[in-house]
Amino acid sequence: MMNHSNRVAGSLVIGCLLMACGSSSDGKNERSARPETAAALKNPGVSNGSTPTPAPTRSPIPGPTSTPAPTPTFSPAPSSSGSTATNGDLWVDPYSHAANDARILMGSNADDARRIQHIANQPMAQWLGEWSGNVEDSVRKAAAQSGGKILAFVLYNIPFRDCGSYSAGGTQPENYRHWVEAVARGLGSQKAFLILEPDAVAQLDCLPAAAQSERLALLKDAVQILKKAPGAKVYVDGGHPAWKPADVMAERLLQAGVMAADGFALNISNFQTLETNISYGRTLRSRLGKNFVIDTSRNGRGPDPDGVWCNPRSRALGRAPTLQTGTEGVDAFLWVKRPGESDGSCNGGPGAGQWWREIALEMAREAGI
Repeated sequence: MMNHSNRVAGSLVIGCLLMACGSSSDGKNERSARPETAAALKNPGVSNGSTPTPAPTRSPIPGPTSTPAPTPTFSPAPSSSGSTATNGDLWVDPYSHAANDARILMGSNADDARRIQHIANQPMAQWLGEWSGNVEDSVRKAAAQSGGKILAFVLYNIPFRDCGSYSAGGTQPENYRHWVEAVARGLGSQKAFLILEPDAVAQLDCLPAAAQSERLALLKDAVQILKKAPGAKVYVDGGHPAWKPADVMAERLLQAGVMAADGFALNISNFQTLETNISYGRTLRSRLGKNFVIDTSRNGRGPDPDGVWCNPRSRALGRAPTLQTGTEGVDAFLWVKRPGESDGSCNGGPGAGQWWREIALEMAREAGI
């Protein structure tokens, strides 16, 4: 992916989500391995392994046009009691990598089991892409298992995804609208947050002019298609504060159809602090009049001070997912990237999307869990 910060490593746990790996680089920051995708729950409790997930978006030291990198600050993570009343409306995956590992640890290390269970107790997003197979069926099955809770999906299948970098892939331009229509059909009346195409808007620079126009048209159509689903809240990805200046991002979001969406999404799989994201989001909101959501899964201590973007150490869990943010204009704090799933084979980590207990425990401890 382009130079942003880590995105999300996906997890593929039976009956929960499928993923894909990758990262990109556009000269600003790169992200981490991504997708957690919706998979069918065929044998609950039995894991099928991990699907590679997109690599993290790096957050290198910003260049002249970048927003200055914020000084890492600590955003208190949720209490160790697990899910709170504020995230009770969001669906929690009972067979996530974290949930499975907590069960394994329960008999041997109660403290570590408690820390991993804390992660497992949080609602997390499911990533959709070519790894999802029949995406309509995958989404429909996830909706059927939601028990009336609100789901979160990430659509990550834009043509020439991640500019051909770590998370390279995506469908063909002529197929993309049909794929989005399948997602909408599978969703039906299910309530869900839909994060539309992480990096796609911020990474326009890697495409020739004709391809840029095509991508913006695809995103605009995708918003309109998804908004036909009565329970869908659609947020177009808007990068993060250390990537593109607000005026540039605002103009691109307008061209991508954000005015027909519910808003925009920030910090997907990244580590930028909550405070910095809120400030950047408010600037965009003043230009667009649209609300936003923030990925707070791993930003409890902000980005690595040395610019490490792939499996940076000494990072911390961020704010628990909630619909009650207490911040005007912020519709939700979400865990889009799944803490504990590797950004890729870097800094001692396993392949993208694979569960890495060591770093999961480290982030929990750093957050005071």
